[in-house]
Amino acid sequence: MEKRTGITLEAARPFEFKRQGDLLGWHRQTNGNYFLGLFVENGRIKDENGYRLKAGLLAAIQKFKPEVRLTASQNLLLVNVKPEQRDSITEILKQHGVSTDNPFSPTRLASMACPALPTCGLSLAESERALPGILTRIEGLLAETGLAKEEIVIRMTGCPNGCARPFMAEIGFVGKAPNKYQLYLGGNEGSTRLNRVYKEMVKTEEIEAELRPLFSRFAAERKTNERFGDFCDRVILKESVAAV
Repeated sequence: MEKRTGITLEAARPFEFKRQGDLLGWHRQTNGNYFLGLFVENGRIKDENGYRLKAGLLAAIQKFKPEVRLTASQNLLLVNVKPEQRDSITEILKQHGVSTDNPFSPTRLASMACPALPTCGLSLAESERALPGILTRIEGLLAETGLAKEEIVIRMTGCPNGCARPFMAEIGFVGKAPNKYQLYLGGNEGSTRLNRVYKEMVKTEEIEAELRPLFSRFAAERKTNERFGDFCDRVILKESVAAV
């Protein structure tokens, strides 16, 4: 490239990926404008149960015409919003039941699912339609074990093709058959470490029974500021291998 362009490249600068995910809420840009990050559960922009995200976005975008960007974490950014437009966009979304504060649990905000059934012909199990309800159950379990404020990256796919990147999640559910999933544990916050199979098959109704003892041990045995995926990699998966 240097030969073709006549440009000499500088040496690569050191950089370490420590976390993944999006900046949600309002943030000031370097040019003085703002961008708004909105959580879109499993990437599906829709109106449901008073949370009219589709209608709210349509109204705000038609009126103020911000740039719209989709993220690799299935969320949405409204970019280059003028300072004087910020409050109006916030109010329009509020009128449609959408808060710019993204008032969801840290674990739900970090979640992701592929479309799966009925959209994808490769799918062996539910994913997009199943994960919201499963997350509600997991949120209850986290509250039960004193971990309600913990962020755990949970991803689900309907088959092993891994379109929602479940193999780097702290908890990954990978569809094997209707209502049956492989359970993966041990990914990290930066998505730079692959997780490993912990159980070859878990039924949807068995998820609490499988996760409750893991969450209880994590709450009791974790190191300071240790994440669930790191705890599983350090303790649970090593025990699992030793038991084989």
